[in-house]
Parts: sequence; C-alpha cells; structure tokens
Amino acid sequence: MKKIALIFLAFLLGCVEISGVGTVFEKEGIILVNSMDFTVNGKNATQANVNDSVSANVKIVALEGDVIGKLKISVRKDFSWSPDKEYIAQYFDIRISKDDSKVFSVPFVPDQKSGEGAFEGFFIDVYFNDQKILTMQNSYPPRLKIS
Repeated sequence: MKKIALIFLAFLLGCVEISGVGTVFEKEGIILVNSMDFTVNGKNATQANVNDSVSANVKIVALEGDVIGKLKISVRKDFSWSPDKEYIAQYFDIRISKDDSKVFSVPFVPDQKSGEGAFEGFFIDVYFNDQKILTMQNSYPPRLKIS
C-alpha cells in the first residue's frame, strides 16, 4: 500500500511518466536576465546624445522549464539627489521555451544631458509578473550617459 501511495504521489508531482501520456505536472521555468544594455544605431553604447535613437535591451533566458508571464522593461532617469523617475516603460506578454532566450527592446529618445541639475543618465529596471527582478548596476558604464 505504501508503494502505491508513493507512486501516486510521484505521479502527481510529475516525477513519473506514463507511456503515451507524458508528465502530469509541467515544471515552471526560472527567468534569468542574461544581459541588459543600451544601443545607439544598433551598436552597444554607454554614451548617447540628446535626440539620438536609443534602445534599452534585455536578454531573457528560460531555465528548467518554460517561462510564461508579463515582462516589464522600465527605462529610468537616474538623479543624484532626488528620486529616480520612470522615463518610458514597455510591457511584453512572453512565452519562452526551456533553455531558449529572447531579446526585448524598448526604443526611446533622450531629452536631457547628463549633469543638467541632478540628472546623471539612464538605467534599466526589469519586472516579471509585477515584481522587480533586477536593476542595472549602479555605475557608469553600464548606465547610459547623455551629452
């Protein structure tokens, strides 16, 4: 009886595969931010000019299973002595298969030079299903300075 109960429990948890059926439980994947950067005219950049066409790019990898949910990429203005502010954000409904990766980009145009007032530059925050999962390192580079 104990053996049957253990097999049933393993079946419910997706540890046992029944021929022709597959697993009952599909393991949820782990989202990994593999990289984030800025590009100007398609080239990696840590410096841009006011009115340049810039993209904030985030590469996501799905580990141990499929990743399904809502991704938010927030481009934020970095201020030295006042609260940072969201400049632009974009949401993506994502479905990434196990061990696959995908790059998501948010285009924007800088409107202010670094050093004007408390403004230092731009950085990226990444959210998954409304929870912040990563903030770009607090240094220049990788954050974006504007001339």
